[in-house]
Amino acid sequence: MSLLRFRRKSASASLRAQLDELFEQAPEGIVLLDVQDRVLRINSEFSRIFGYSPDEAIGRHINDLIAPEDVRAEAEEYTHQLTYRKRVTAETIRRRKDGSRITVSLLAVPISVPDGQIAQFAIYRDITEQKMVEGVLTKQKALDELFGTVPVAIVLVDLLGKILHVNPEFSKMFGYSLDEAVGRVLDELIAPGEFRDEAEEISKRVRRLETLNVETVRARKDGSRFPVSILGVPVSIAGSQIAEFAIYRDLTERKRAEEELQLLVDLVPQNIVVLKPDGHVIYANRVARDYTGLNMEEFRSLEAASALFHPDDAKKVRALRERGLSTNEPFEIEARLLGKDGAYRWFLIRYNHLVEEGHVKRWYVTATEIESRKQEEERVRQENVRLEERTRIARELHDTFLQTIQGSKLVAEHALKSSDDRVRMVRALEQLADWLGRATEEGRAVLNSLRISTTQRNELADALRRAAEECRTQSPMEVSFSVVGSIKEMHPVVRDEVYRIGYEAIRNACTHSKARRLDVALSYARDLILRVRDNGCGIDPQVLSAGRAGHWGLTGMQERAMRIGGLLKISSSAIAGTEVQLSVPGSVAFNSDILRKGKDPELL
Repeated sequence: MSLLRFRRKSASASLRAQLDELFEQAPEGIVLLDVQDRVLRINSEFSRIFGYSPDEAIGRHINDLIAPEDVRAEAEEYTHQLTYRKRVTAETIRRRKDGSRITVSLLAVPISVPDGQIAQFAIYRDITEQKMVEGVLTKQKALDELFGTVPVAIVLVDLLGKILHVNPEFSKMFGYSLDEAVGRVLDELIAPGEFRDEAEEISKRVRRLETLNVETVRARKDGSRFPVSILGVPVSIAGSQIAEFAIYRDLTERKRAEEELQLLVDLVPQNIVVLKPDGHVIYANRVARDYTGLNMEEFRSLEAASALFHPDDAKKVRALRERGLSTNEPFEIEARLLGKDGAYRWFLIRYNHLVEEGHVKRWYVTATEIESRKQEEERVRQENVRLEERTRIARELHDTFLQTIQGSKLVAEHALKSSDDRVRMVRALEQLADWLGRATEEGRAVLNSLRISTTQRNELADALRRAAEECRTQSPMEVSFSVVGSIKEMHPVVRDEVYRIGYEAIRNACTHSKARRLDVALSYARDLILRVRDNGCGIDPQVLSAGRAGHWGLTGMQERAMRIGGLLKISSSAIAGTEVQLSVPGSVAFNSDILRKGKDPELL
């Protein structure tokens, strides 16, 4: 009996050792749990999969150990099922010790005895790579289906240009079956001889990771040629190019439609030019060719902005054209175009684009002659110039000629009052002769269209000083004149208008203010500032706001200031006297570009 028990005990120990060996050497991760889901034992594969040693795992709750928070509820549900002696089979997500997530298959089985469940074990298999392969295969299948059903010709080539795969549409377009195409060099298969260099250049650029979209010509298996568009795209993985594919579209119908459109465009009585997306000329209609005298080859070879446009318009047109073509926004411009007769005429030029699949395919440029409109605009402009000139003459008559006559009248009156004093009378008559001579000169200047500045180059300060000194000879007032800053060169028109405004302010102070003191200050700073101030009786408020009937003085001063972009302020009171301040922006008064080009400041 003892021998029998010994043999049974030995057999049991041997079986247990075999089971332990099987548990440890199993190719799946196995964990033995108690009924509270605490780890009792794990095998080496479980440690490899999840990264925990037996000491780290034993005693831990299995869901705390490897179940991520977002699938914790699912893990608890599996535990709940095991308490009802249900086995669990699932594919789910678990977490390694380092926090990384893996996809696993799970088989969990309760261990029961007649008296109830005593434990449970779970078997885990890492299926992450399997799932990745399945995903890749699924995507590959979808790509294969897409590759085979898209309505455009697609070819996949290796980095040597050899064909790896073509879709049915490629076979339909070019006439080569899959077996006939695979292994052949793409450019040798479908690029005609004279297009071979172009095809090789396209392939080189795609191998340099460029994406290209070009229009060219290719050949079918039977040798027939037809126009195509090619979209060449590099195929890269992890930054390294492994292949490239090309998408072909047959442009035969579109080209035929464009030829028909060209026939229609030739019938339109308007200049029309068709451009590529980059602005190169594709076609010019008969009207455009007749107007310019250029044939199609000349149209395609010339730089239109410099050859056809007026030199004064070319830079402006080129800048607007480059901006419009780069932003793909329609635009228009007025410019002069050269005709075959050598004459430039004004045109309204409009750029409109044709967009296909989100990309500009063509630019259509129309040029409508507006020469008659421009001539009418020029006639109106000249009328306005003449009207302005008449106004200017009236202002100059007041500010120069009539002011001098007025001064002569005052001198004559002074001479009459001095008839008893021969010396004073002779001095007054001499001054009167001087003033009348000046009136003669100023009247002659007015008749010469008043275009010559009353002051010479950089002599504004001296001219204003002389005007102030003349005032001293006519009245007993004290006169001061000052210049602040370095004298700067000024535009003649600005200098002339500033002088006229200052002269009028000084003359008004001398003639009407009854002042004891006159201060004139000229400042050259960021802006040009002129101040004329007296301590006289001031200007009547009504005259200051509305002017004096029949007199152009104050109104002329304001007009002159506005013409040169200046600001004129006149403040006056019977107690403080009158102050006239003129401010002219330095950007106008001292603008070297205006001086160099001789522009009129009022046109800025």
